[in-house]
This record gives sequence, C-alpha cells and structure tokens, in this order.
Amino acid sequence: MIERLFRRWSWQTECGPKSADALTGLGTRSAIEAIPRGSAIGVVDLLHFRDRVNDDFGHLVGDSVLRVVAGRLRDGLAPLRVFRSGGDEFLIEILEPLHESDAAILAKRIAELVAEPIDGIDRPLECRIGITLRRVADDVLPVRIEADRAAYQAALTEVPYVVFQDGTEG
Repeated sequence: MIERLFRRWSWQTECGPKSADALTGLGTRSAIEAIPRGSAIGVVDLLHFRDRVNDDFGHLVGDSVLRVVAGRLRDGLAPLRVFRSGGDEFLIEILEPLHESDAAILAKRIAELVAEPIDGIDRPLECRIGITLRRVADDVLPVRIEADRAAYQAALTEVPYVVFQDGTEG
C-alpha cells in the first residue's frame, strides 16, 4: 500500500500552530519552504472552484468546502503531509521514493477523496493533479514549479493527472 511510502508528520508538534493555515489547519506557504531534501511533490488544483462553488453558493460555503477537502486529504492520505498553498490549491509532500505506478495510485486516491459528495453541494468536485518524481535538492522551488507544470498539463489535456520524471512527462 502507498502508506508504507510516507511518514507521519504532526503540524502541531513539528511546525507549530503559526505554520498552519487559519481556514484549513493545513501547513502554509511558509511551511512548504521547509520541505526536506529528498522529497517529491504533488499539486492538487480544484477545477472551476470559483465558478461552481463560490459564485453559485457563496464564499462562506466555499470556505466550508475547502475545510472539508483539506480534512479529507489530510485524513485520507495519512501519513502524507498536506499543505494549502493558497486558494483552491493543495500540495502533497512525498518523502520516500515513488515510482510512476505508485504516483498513479496516489493520484486516483486524491481524485476519489475530492469527488466524494459534500453536504449542500449538488455536484461533485473535480481536480487536476501534478506529481513530480524529481526530488528536492537544496531548494524546494524547482520541484514545486515542476509539479505545478504537471498539474497545468493535466488541466490542458483534460486528464486527471500528469506525472513528471526528472523534468519530463512520464
């Protein structure tokens, strides 16, 4: 199972409450910068969130939906470490080596968690997922950019996820 590939991380113990997003309780942008060397990254971007949730149901409902999705990702992907990078985008830290087949299983699990029904919302949420198998060296930014590019490529091609291996699409 994929869970064997990851280790647990407690935000309250490791990062403290100042590194937690006020809305979701997940790690924030500042905590993302502390992703350790050797980690890979996944990006989860909720599709049409503004149009299909905030505009149709209001921002308070949108905030509630983000809390639900954050909780599902945190609990459903445990022991992975999940961050909210802003808006409707989440980052997943992958600590152990991951192969493309494992990345596909992880992406499918993420999509299932996001698509689960939410009370008061009459349509399932969709997301696009980008996963890079490239590892963080000294700076997390190049790996994060690569995962963002993979998620963007998934959105352009209308596929659920894209996996990049060392800067190339897998």
